[in-house]
Amino acid sequence: MSTTSKRFPPISAELMNELEKRWPDSMPGLEATPTVEILRFKQGAISVIRFLRSQFDLQNKTVL
Repeated sequence: MSTTSKRFPPISAELMNELEKRWPDSMPGLEATPTVEILRFKQGAISVIRFLRSQFDLQNKTVL
């Protein structure tokens, strides 16, 4: 995942936890064949969560 050089606003652990709770990083199994629209929606939601998680991790990385 690429990151931008611009500073992203601070992301709290509380926000990350709530977003991940509401939109967990999981995709349905093959037996639950979702429509293309549902699949794309889920992919978009996960993409946002992954982006925010990467920004959060960068902001909270301990530099030695």
